Amino acid sequence: MPRACRADRPCTATTPTELTPLEKFAIAKALPKSQLELLRPRLEAGPMQEVDLTVRIRGCVNVAEDASSTATVNAGADKVLACVLSHVSARARKNVLDAVRTDFAGYCLGGELPAIADGAVDLADDLINAASRLENKPKKGAVSAALAIELVERGGD
Repeated sequence: MPRACRADRPCTATTPTELTPLEKFAIAKALPKSQLELLRPRLEAGPMQEVDLTVRIRGCVNVAEDASSTATVNAGADKVLACVLSHVSARARKNVLDAVRTDFAGYCLGGELPAIADGAVDLADDLINAASRLENKPKKGAVSAALAIELVERGGD
């Protein structure tokens, strides 16, 4: 059941057995993704592997203030190419389409990309950059943690 939170203070648990958002973040941050990736190969394949344990997670969680970031947003290569093609004649568009299909035929069958002159690549980059803009967007502050996990009890112990 969702609960309403006031924007000016953190959410709290509505029942003694429910976790607060801070506690849930602590659980998520207790084992970094990089550590989980190292552990994954050590798991045995199989369905319905039961887990019953009690752990203690202790340490500090750091929540940075919200901020803003500036990012470059591109219109997209497809939009740029469509714009370029809209500025050439129908005959030129057909010639370009035939040439590109021929150039990429081997690639479509699993081969290598066709060799493209550096000048053409630079021009393509310039066109894509011409269809770019900077956008300032709000972003949530990062959450980091320095936590220790201690096994308290395994089920059946």
